[in-house]
Amino acid sequence: MADWAPILREQLAVLLAEVCEEGFAPPLYCTFLDANGSNVYGRYEEIGGGLTFTVITSHMVAEDFTLPMHILLVDHTGEAAHVTLDENVEPSAPPSAVWN
Repeated sequence: MADWAPILREQLAVLLAEVCEEGFAPPLYCTFLDANGSNVYGRYEEIGGGLTFTVITSHMVAEDFTLPMHILLVDHTGEAAHVTLDENVEPSAPPSAVWN
Protein backbone atom coordinates (compact mmCIF):
# COMPACT_ATOMS: atom_id res chain seq x y z
CA MET A 1 0.00 0.00 0.00
CA ALA A 2 1.32 3.45 -0.91
CA ASP A 3 2.15 5.89 1.84
CA TRP A 4 -0.57 8.54 1.60
CA ALA A 5 1.25 11.36 3.45
CA PRO A 6 3.86 12.38 0.82
CA ILE A 7 1.29 12.03 -1.96
CA LEU A 8 -1.18 14.24 -0.08
CA ARG A 9 1.46 16.81 0.90
CA GLU A 10 2.76 17.26 -2.64
CA GLN A 11 -0.62 17.12 -4.37
CA LEU A 12 -2.29 19.49 -1.91
CA ALA A 13 0.38 22.16 -2.38
CA VAL A 14 -0.11 22.02 -6.15
CA LEU A 15 -3.92 21.93 -5.83
CA LEU A 16 -4.04 24.96 -3.51
CA ALA A 17 -1.81 26.95 -5.88
CA GLU A 18 -3.96 25.91 -8.84
CA VAL A 19 -7.30 26.86 -7.27
CA CYS A 20 -5.93 30.23 -6.16
CA GLU A 21 -4.75 30.86 -9.75
CA GLU A 22 -8.28 29.94 -10.94
CA GLY A 23 -9.74 32.67 -8.74
CA PHE A 24 -10.67 30.78 -5.56
CA ALA A 25 -10.38 33.08 -2.57
CA PRO A 26 -10.02 32.24 1.11
CA PRO A 27 -11.57 31.07 3.22
CA LEU A 28 -11.43 27.69 1.47
CA TYR A 29 -13.39 24.81 3.00
CA CYS A 30 -11.80 21.40 2.52
CA THR A 31 -12.89 17.82 3.09
CA PHE A 32 -10.52 14.85 2.98
CA LEU A 33 -12.34 11.49 2.70
CA ASP A 34 -10.63 8.11 2.39
CA ALA A 35 -11.87 4.74 1.14
CA ASN A 36 -12.69 3.56 4.67
CA GLY A 37 -14.82 6.58 5.57
CA SER A 38 -12.22 8.43 7.62
CA ASN A 39 -12.59 12.16 7.05
CA VAL A 40 -11.25 15.52 8.08
CA TYR A 41 -13.10 18.77 7.44
CA GLY A 42 -11.50 22.15 7.89
CA ARG A 43 -10.88 25.66 6.66
CA TYR A 44 -7.89 27.30 4.96
CA GLU A 45 -7.56 30.96 5.88
CA GLU A 46 -5.02 33.49 4.68
CA ILE A 47 -2.79 34.36 7.63
CA GLY A 48 0.53 36.15 7.30
CA GLY A 49 0.66 35.83 3.52
CA GLY A 50 0.05 32.07 3.49
CA LEU A 51 -2.79 29.61 3.95
CA THR A 52 -3.31 28.09 7.40
CA PHE A 53 -5.49 24.99 7.90
CA THR A 54 -7.80 24.68 10.90
CA VAL A 55 -9.52 21.35 11.57
CA ILE A 56 -13.23 21.88 12.24
CA THR A 57 -14.20 18.22 12.68
CA SER A 58 -12.89 14.76 11.91
CA HIS A 59 -13.78 11.10 12.17
CA MET A 60 -11.13 8.43 11.87
CA VAL A 61 -12.17 4.83 11.18
CA ALA A 62 -8.57 3.65 11.53
CA GLU A 63 -5.40 5.22 12.93
CA ASP A 64 -4.35 6.49 9.52
CA PHE A 65 -5.79 7.46 6.14
CA THR A 66 -5.82 5.00 3.27
CA LEU A 67 -5.83 5.51 -0.48
CA PRO A 68 -7.80 6.23 -2.55
CA MET A 69 -8.59 9.57 -0.95
CA HIS A 70 -10.93 12.29 -2.19
CA ILE A 71 -10.32 15.99 -1.59
CA LEU A 72 -13.09 18.55 -2.08
CA LEU A 73 -12.23 22.26 -1.93
CA VAL A 74 -14.96 24.92 -1.90
CA ASP A 75 -14.44 28.66 -1.65
CA HIS A 76 -16.78 31.19 -0.06
CA THR A 77 -18.51 31.88 -3.40
CA GLY A 78 -19.37 28.20 -3.97
CA GLU A 79 -16.67 27.40 -6.53
CA ALA A 80 -15.50 23.81 -6.07
CA ALA A 81 -12.71 21.45 -7.12
CA HIS A 82 -12.42 17.70 -6.53
CA VAL A 83 -9.28 15.57 -6.68
CA THR A 84 -8.88 11.83 -6.21
CA LEU A 85 -5.54 10.53 -4.95
CA ASP A 86 -4.67 6.85 -5.31
CA GLU A 87 -1.64 4.57 -5.25
CA ASN A 88 -0.88 5.32 -8.91
CA VAL A 89 -0.35 9.06 -8.34
CA GLU A 90 3.24 10.18 -8.31
CA PRO A 91 3.82 12.65 -5.47
CA SER A 92 5.32 15.25 -7.82
CA ALA A 93 2.72 14.86 -10.60
CA PRO A 94 0.16 17.67 -10.88
CA PRO A 95 -3.29 16.75 -9.53
CA SER A 96 -6.10 16.12 -11.95
CA ALA A 97 -8.83 18.37 -10.55
CA VAL A 98 -12.48 18.23 -11.59
CA TRP A 99 -14.01 21.70 -11.49
CA ASN A 100 -17.67 22.54 -10.92
